[in-house]
Amino acid sequence: MILVKREDRQPVHSFKLRGAYAMMAGLTEEQKAHGVITASAGNHAQGVAFSSARLGVKALIVMPTATADIKVDAVRGFGGEVLLHGRKFR
Repeated sequence: MILVKREDRQPVHSFKLRGAYAMMAGLTEEQKAHGVITASAGNHAQGVAFSSARLGVKALIVMPTATADIKVDAVRGFGGEVLLHGRKFR
C-alpha cells in the first residue's frame, strides 16, 4: 500500500504551511505579541501569512520588488503585511 500526503490540498498548496504554523504556534505569548518577520517570495511567505491570521500574530513578510503580483496578492489575501524591498535575495 502506498499512502500519499496531498500537500496541494493545503490552503497555500504547499508543505511550507506546516513548518510556519508549527513554529508560530510554539511561540510564547510575549513573542506572539511582538509579531514575526520573514523574507520569502513564495510558498513560505504564504504559509506565514496564513498562520499569522489563524494564530492572531502580526506578520511582516519582506519580498523582493520583482516578486510576481500573484504571489504578493496571495500573501496579502492571507492577511500578511508585505514590504517590497530590494531586487532579489542574496
